[in-house]
Amino acid sequence: MKSLQVLSGLPLSLGLALVFPTLPVLPAAAQLAQSEQVAVSVYRAASPAVVTIQVDRGSGSGSIVRADGLVLTNEHVIREARGGQAVVTLANGRRFPGRVIASDRTNDLALIQIQAQERFPTIPLANEGGIAVGQQVFAIGSPFGLSGTFTTGILSRIARNGDLQTDASINPGNSGGPLLNSRGELIGVNKAILSPNGRGNVGIGFATNVAIAGSLSPGAEI
Repeated sequence: MKSLQVLSGLPLSLGLALVFPTLPVLPAAAQLAQSEQVAVSVYRAASPAVVTIQVDRGSGSGSIVRADGLVLTNEHVIREARGGQAVVTLANGRRFPGRVIASDRTNDLALIQIQAQERFPTIPLANEGGIAVGQQVFAIGSPFGLSGTFTTGILSRIARNGDLQTDASINPGNSGGPLLNSRGELIGVNKAILSPNGRGNVGIGFATNVAIAGSLSPGAEI
């Protein structure tokens, strides 16, 4: 920011001509590399259904998984929600009240119902049989409050309890957001990062498997 302030303070009398390089025109979607086309398609399809969740003492992310406004997120995101109340902000900036209707501390999952009578964009749940180590994965969320942040990686490992390990970059605020496959389907709910001494992200993230998430039902409290 300091360098910007210095540049903006140059007197016009100096007559300096600022020359910027000619930037290449972005290629049409058909001209993108196949991997880029996949990433762009996943983001365009899924991002409208990724929300930011705010409670009394914290925030996180979530995925709308049903058109009436059912949101899947982490239990630790809503743990401090006073009276089970939350504020859900859509990708387009619209805000709605939300109510926690289910929680599962063991698997770090929760459901929030958006309190509105309208239809919302959704993210479909993947078939567990299509989840495999080595596949390309994508994460969307609100790390440090930066909503709509998109990162990519691979599925690095499937733990014995079904947890998914990935090298896709996730940070505080990504919690509760979706881990997606190349079809834009939700394969996991991002929940943790491996950080030495709790400081910083070293590139290893964890998500609850969609097979477990799909079994969470309204009214559950485990």
